[in-house]
Amino acid sequence: ILTTASGIGDAVAAMSRGVYGYLFVPLEPQEAGLMIQRALAVAADSTDPPEQESLTLESAERAHIESVLRRCKHNQAKAAKVLAIGRNTLWRKLKRWKNG
Repeated sequence: ILTTASGIGDAVAAMSRGVYGYLFVPLEPQEAGLMIQRALAVAADSTDPPEQESLTLESAERAHIESVLRRCKHNQAKAAKVLAIGRNTLWRKLKRWKNG
């Protein structure tokens, strides 16, 4: 939602109904692009994660790697670069999860 400072109440009310966020008019340089990137990241991670209490380190790692793979359109070389791990390391982790 685009709003002026006087319309902040309406913007907040819209967010409570599901709108992702709001931007003030006049726009600051790069602000809209950053908001779009954040919204896309949230949408990519919108799968139902395991409950926080039962989240093990391995399940958190797997969820993060799967999220990065989705964002990289399942390009393992690109995902490994984003994750700062070797491509073979990523491949071994995926193979272990597939077989386990």
